[in-house]
Amino acid sequence: MRIRNNRGLTLVETLVSAIIGAIIAGIILAILGMQGSVLNEGTANAKSLRQVNTAEDIVATMVRPANLLLAGDEYDQWSKTPSGFTQRSVATVLAFDSAGVLTGGLKTGGTCLLETDDNQDWDTVKIGQEAISTSTASPFVLSADRKHLSLYMDIQTTYRTKTYTMPVRGVMFQCRN
Repeated sequence: MRIRNNRGLTLVETLVSAIIGAIIAGIILAILGMQGSVLNEGTANAKSLRQVNTAEDIVATMVRPANLLLAGDEYDQWSKTPSGFTQRSVATVLAFDSAGVLTGGLKTGGTCLLETDDNQDWDTVKIGQEAISTSTASPFVLSADRKHLSLYMDIQTTYRTKTYTMPVRGVMFQCRN
């Protein structure tokens, strides 16, 4: 008499194995998808931080060697001993040396940060080919003595069709005098 070989899998065992395999594959794909979105967030944050640092460096380069800071509408009010000003938020800030010569300026234009050295020609501030973008209309806060400038702006970065916003709040810069 021959003994029958029962080593094969039944249909139920095959279906259970396929379902368990599908569940494990789904979990692995979900983990990989989350890692991709975390990588995108990290890349966007690094890009935003680079733009914030560049904007802060540009402001520092303009403000620190200056003697006096004025709002765009105060251009003709330069004085060695400024008085009568109040603290205010402005869209345009101009830097002057001790002789009253304009040394630089920054303003928000539309959605971009702009810079000048003559208050006539304004250039977009860029990192490589990409403009530094802000959604804040009046990001510069001038002190009453016009010797300090604080930043209150939102830097916006677009990465893979998604816009990220990095707030800059209260970073203060001081003139040398």
